[in-house]
Amino acid sequence: MWQAIGFLIACLLTTGVIEAQYVDSAVCGGCHQEIVRNFKQTGMGRSAYRPNAQNIVEDYRSHNTLEHRPSGRYYTMTERNGKFYQRRHQIGFDGQETNVDEKQADFVIGSGNHARTYLHRAADGKLVELPVSWYAEKGGYWAMSPGFDRPDQKDFRRIVPEDCLFCHSAKASEPSAIDCQRCHGPGGAHVAAAGSGHATAEVIRRAVINPARLNRDRQLEVCMQCHLETTSRYVPNAIRRYDRTPFSYLPGQPLGDYTIYFDHGNTAEDDRFELAHASYRLRKSACF
Repeated sequence: MWQAIGFLIACLLTTGVIEAQYVDSAVCGGCHQEIVRNFKQTGMGRSAYRPNAQNIVEDYRSHNTLEHRPSGRYYTMTERNGKFYQRRHQIGFDGQETNVDEKQADFVIGSGNHARTYLHRAADGKLVELPVSWYAEKGGYWAMSPGFDRPDQKDFRRIVPEDCLFCHSAKASEPSAIDCQRCHGPGGAHVAAAGSGHATAEVIRRAVINPARLNRDRQLEVCMQCHLETTSRYVPNAIRRYDRTPFSYLPGQPLGDYTIYFDHGNTAEDDRFELAHASYRLRKSACF
């Protein structure tokens, strides 16, 4: 009986017929300690977290003021009492500071292997992207976040939608590192089967998605859910289907059932390098 139930649960989760039941990623470590420990050292395993004294790599004490000439604003990154801030000011006609504001960096987005960007939790609960990021190359330095290096940049007003968090966080409400369930699907049925005391090893395995058992297209789409971007420009590269929410994609589903992607035509710019389109360029490569 457990084998039949486990197989049914796995099939329903794969097709999205029943509501996905996610679990705390710490639960995975109960049985898969080494896998979880190693994954936490990867870039995805460090994709989002709260900053603290143990995980900072940034320079908050020297070379921590940035002049953004296109917008006439200055930003200073500081640490006080274990909390981290970005402060903005401009220089008025009298030569004194004006238009001063400061926001706390409540969350870090990015492992720091290449860069880190910061989010502030506003009073209304919304997440706001802060304008300055830390870049790891050349020993590390502060510079404007992607999309902010322009005269009309958003400053402290760029709201972060759930669609953006989907590829950087395990969940939307409280940004946290991508976990096992991004590639294996919701773990609730798997955990329930493993803890039941009745299920066979095969039932337990079937109660969660194993990308290795998917066909080639579905395997690639597990990666493409975040690494397919046909363009980084302002025209949309994709539109999520109207009946789908940002975190509703499940590994094993056809990606086209979740999002409609738009390609650009064959032009001289067809091979330009953009931000998150590794899968797009892989498909165009000779080795693919």
